[in-house]
Amino acid sequence: MQLIPPPIGPLFGKLLFSLVSAVPIPHLLLRLAGTRVPASSGPNWLVHALWTLNPLILNIATRGSSEALLVLLVLGSLVALRDGRLRTCAILWGAAVHWKLYPVIYASSILMELQRMDGGTFWTRRKVVFGLWSGGTVVGLSLVCWLIWGQPFIEHAFFYHATRLDHRHNFSAYFYPIYLQMFQPSVPGWLGLADSIARHPLAAFAPQVSLSLVAGFLLPSRTDIAFTWFIQTFVFVAFNKVCTSQYFIWYLFFSPVVIPRLRISLARGVLCLGIWIASQALWLAVAYRLEFQARSVFLPLWCASLLFLVTNCWCVGVLLDAYVVAPPPPRSKVE
Repeated sequence: MQLIPPPIGPLFGKLLFSLVSAVPIPHLLLRLAGTRVPASSGPNWLVHALWTLNPLILNIATRGSSEALLVLLVLGSLVALRDGRLRTCAILWGAAVHWKLYPVIYASSILMELQRMDGGTFWTRRKVVFGLWSGGTVVGLSLVCWLIWGQPFIEHAFFYHATRLDHRHNFSAYFYPIYLQMFQPSVPGWLGLADSIARHPLAAFAPQVSLSLVAGFLLPSRTDIAFTWFIQTFVFVAFNKVCTSQYFIWYLFFSPVVIPRLRISLARGVLCLGIWIASQALWLAVAYRLEFQARSVFLPLWCASLLFLVTNCWCVGVLLDAYVVAPPPPRSKVE
């Protein structure tokens, strides 16, 4: 998403998103990491540098993509949830869901966190109030956009995700099956029904949504909420039917908070990061032959996508084993 047309000049969006990346986001990351601002110690600088000096983050922000605003909303809601400011969390989370739908996967972990606050009780006034504020935010913002843009907003903001079939090559392991099914005739009979279900765009949502929601229900009792959101997003992106480098930001912005809490040897950490980067490099090398040399390498490219998926799953396992739960911060008065 970009600011089109720019309200001031052609560089307005780039300046805005770069400013958001440089100031409020590092501040929130430092708060989540349990450090003080201004930074004066090693861990503070590590948290700051992992975000502000990340080349992928710099590239996405300076090219005019609005991921920085999404990150700001998600981080703001996470800080508010951790501090017990539930109405603020609900509004920011609702705004994030309106901005891009994927933060809705955090609903399960938010539910478990609220249940923990309520001593294990499931039905509480706190959950109802949170649901009303967050749901009201999503509905209110969507209504405003609908009044401005009408039915095209509904189509592109909601229905598009249910019907999208992207056959262009990307990191996702789904791209090649989607590409093939576009040229295959439908099968009659009962097999045709099963084939239609498998071909439906919503079928690809089942693995990623299931894994993300299950992680949201199980991890909060074993880790902290920041790491839970990180794993939920990591899994969601890895199993998404469309996966590009821009989507990596959705979970990489948690890294300044997560990495200092990893109890892992330097060699194993470098190995994990190296394999993750190498699997991308392999995919990009094959994709270059397809995109720029017009070589028919769809099958090798799909194999590279599968390897990248396996690598992501392995990395998730390493992170789950290595993460050390942060001590709970002192809570302010709960709203």
